[in-house]
Amino acid sequence: PGESAGLKVDDVILSFNGVPAGAPNRLRWETSIAGVGKTASVRVLRQHHTLDLTVTLGELADPSAEP
Repeated sequence: PGESAGLKVDDVILSFNGVPAGAPNRLRWETSIAGVGKTASVRVLRQHHTLDLTVTLGELADPSAEP
């Protein structure tokens, strides 16, 4: 979902739905309660520029299911 929304490697997520990203665990919590299939606004810092993107949330892949 991030790639489809335009997120790129090295983007720094500043906020999610207007809530400052803070610690990685906080961002995981905010995305989990937002709901799969919902859209969210994400503000990122990319090479000294702030961008506002819209992402449609998907399910988190189960790392134990990876080969």
